[in-house]
Amino acid sequence: MIRFDNMPPEVMQAMCTPMHQILPPSSSNSHHSHIGALYIGSLAAAQDAPLLRSQGLSHIVSVLDSPWSPASHLEREGFSVYKIEVGDDVSIDLRPYLQAGVSRSSSIVIAYLIAYHAMSYDTALALVQRVGGSR
Repeated sequence: MIRFDNMPPEVMQAMCTPMHQILPPSSSNSHHSHIGALYIGSLAAAQDAPLLRSQGLSHIVSVLDSPWSPASHLEREGFSVYKIEVGDDVSIDLRPYLQAGVSRSSSIVIAYLIAYHAMSYDTALALVQRVGGSR
């Protein structure tokens, strides 16, 4: 059981907010013939396999580093799960983004948008914030 005593409000929000679609599915891309939609979601959404299936999701990228991570549950449910371990001791410094109110998940999505959709940081951040994915 997860206890919410003494938990910061931003952590509670990140755990409980639903999924948000960042990009719709596309029919063509220079790398693939079909790219699915891009979502960002909460711990609650990540634990809800029927919800994920109802959105047509089959691949999950997890940046949650905790003993109650849903990754193994999702793998048992048939999802392909890719874990990105972003701890506080890694060489990638996300602190400026975290201090600016951008979560680790949002930071990974923003990096993906920059790398694979040629967006600027400001454009990617604005997109994530507009759909409600920045926590």
